[in-house]
Amino acid sequence: MRFLRVQKTLTDLLRLHNVHVRCASGVQQKLSYVFKGGDILLTDLRVGDLIDRSADKCGDDVAFISMHQDISKTFSEMRREVERLASGFISIGLRKGDKIAIFSPNCYEWPLTQYAAAKAGLILVNINPALQKMEVEYCLKKVKCKAVVTWDVFKTQDYYKIMCDLIPELPKSKPGHIRNSNLPNLESVIMISDNKMDGTFDFKDVLDSGNKESDKLLSEIEKSIQFDDPVNIQYTSGTTGTPKGATLNHHSLVNNCLIGASRLRFHLS
Repeated sequence: MRFLRVQKTLTDLLRLHNVHVRCASGVQQKLSYVFKGGDILLTDLRVGDLIDRSADKCGDDVAFISMHQDISKTFSEMRREVERLASGFISIGLRKGDKIAIFSPNCYEWPLTQYAAAKAGLILVNINPALQKMEVEYCLKKVKCKAVVTWDVFKTQDYYKIMCDLIPELPKSKPGHIRNSNLPNLESVIMISDNKMDGTFDFKDVLDSGNKESDKLLSEIEKSIQFDDPVNIQYTSGTTGTPKGATLNHHSLVNNCLIGASRLRFHLS
């Protein structure tokens, strides 16, 4: 009897209704949300909105510092480069809903790629920078990545060699036209490097490759992105089996960050 009461209570709690979701910018109706009142208003900001909001409110403040790269960027500078990179991604053939992986150690290009992907409607797939060939292959194939942003060499990890081992055709391929039967969805490798790597796009070139057509398409895509669209795939550790790709949407990612920050007495305002 106790089990039945608990089961009934859980069923009542989890029953889906046509409910109203409280958001900071208004009320939206959704069929798939379970309503539960709370003291904290959830925001419907998207990931790309965060860099825009910060640039508008404190554009001259420092947003990011990379000591080992000797890079310091303000919010305004970072927003401009995010928009350029988002347009560049579109110019090389990436479209809303495509998965783009990042396989790299910590660097300025990492958050730049995350924000640019979010603005372009892409889903960024985070790959552990310490993984080796077979593990990287599994991650790319599992979610059907269309592009990879990667470093050249970091300490003992030769990222370009790993990509060439995965894709023997890479050095002889035209950038953006990779054809590999084992990774049939992968078309582009984008290298963060001061050296030109055969078969790949240079990250700086992609940053500069946007044009009027890609800028216009970017504007249209940004308007179409919903706060519950997927924006990120993070792989689990794989300690009990093969890693699983956990999909996060704008809504969960932004609100988790804001609620966590509020516990540290940082606030969106």
